Amino acid sequence: MMFKACIALRTDYRKFHVSFLLLICLFIFNCDLFDQKDSGINFSWQRTNGPFGSEVYALTNTNGDIIAGADNGIFRMKKNENSWRDISENLPDYTAVMALAVNADGIIFAGTYGMDGCGVYRRDGNGSWTKIYSGGIWSVVTSLAIDSDGNIFMGRVVFFGASGIFRSTNNGSTWTNVYGGSDMSNFINTLTITDSGDILAGIYEGIVRSTDGGNNWEIINFTESNVKSFVNGLDGEIFAGTDDGSIYSTDSNGETWSFKSQMETMVNSLAVDFQGNI
Repeated sequence: MMFKACIALRTDYRKFHVSFLLLICLFIFNCDLFDQKDSGINFSWQRTNGPFGSEVYALTNTNGDIIAGADNGIFRMKKNENSWRDISENLPDYTAVMALAVNADGIIFAGTYGMDGCGVYRRDGNGSWTKIYSGGIWSVVTSLAIDSDGNIFMGRVVFFGASGIFRSTNNGSTWTNVYGGSDMSNFINTLTITDSGDILAGIYEGIVRSTDGGNNWEIINFTESNVKSFVNGLDGEIFAGTDDGSIYSTDSNGETWSFKSQMETMVNSLAVDFQGNI
């Protein structure tokens, strides 16, 4: 298997004129992506060809293409190619793309943060982006996940209010808060849906899980690490990356986790390609 991820560096958010460090973006990706072959637990990394001039926050896959969300837009790398194309089109200026998800019809959803607050955008068939959710200036959409019924789950962090998970059952027209609160333990970093339909959320001190579509949530057995990223392998195995550089995996819907590798920096995003490489 191959791992595809980014090396994390410390930064602040001065470009958005915010005077504090954005916690879920405190360690963000440098301007290049890396791919790496798995040889047991010994890892070596090789740069891909960009995307250059940007800091990458999110990765996802659609039909073998890799989509990257960055501080200056959204980029696509076609299957079997090694170059990136900007597909931002009509996204507002100074919009950082923090989260990406693709539904069963291949429609891309992007969670953002910018000068006018957070938002969720949907890419229409003509290639343009439509805003389907608007949040406050002190909030950021950190994660998106879509279940087999097309329900969209959004992780949102609010720095002076209630953070949590929101659900839309109508393709983004309306949203309902299904998990959250005002303390840091409710900061939602990442979301994923297991093959059995369970929802996993990486939070500030571990992982919470819902087995009933988001109506109820439980804390599951994991380390106390700040879980920053998930990716679903093609065989049902799920990988988790943490702020201390660890990578774990589970093949039991999150019941038990196995340590896989140790990176030197935060693992803030992971993606899988059409061959199952991660």
